[in-house]
Amino acid sequence: MRKFLILSFFISNFVHANDIDHKSIYLEFENAYFSNDVSKLSPWLHDEYSIEQSMNVPGMGSDSRVVTKTQLLSVLKSMSKPSTMPRSKSVEIEFINENEFCGLSKTINETLVAGNKYEEKESRNVCFIKKGNSYQAKMHKIDVFYKAL
Repeated sequence: MRKFLILSFFISNFVHANDIDHKSIYLEFENAYFSNDVSKLSPWLHDEYSIEQSMNVPGMGSDSRVVTKTQLLSVLKSMSKPSTMPRSKSVEIEFINENEFCGLSKTINETLVAGNKYEEKESRNVCFIKKGNSYQAKMHKIDVFYKAL
């Protein structure tokens, strides 16, 4: 019984350490994404990368769009400053298989929309695929929900 408990302890620590490593991969990607710097973000993007962004404002409607890797990098070339969007503080990891995982996070912020104060809740989901010794983002989804304050 004692050997079983010791083995369980080591396995749980290994799984936890592995999870922390995947969280740091997600957070490093997020920092590169919000840097608005093509040279920092480009190595993170898989050839098939796309991002789907949606915005939902009560009483005004919702909008959604899909942007390809090429389109995103083209837009970033015209940006001169990093994004002021809040960074994720906690990340949940979902494992797809041994070479793929997704990181999910949420942030809350206050902002102005059409001159009115809103709470801005953002849900972020990035799926990564292993390429060589590193991971690249293949699918990225950001949903933003606004609530009048």
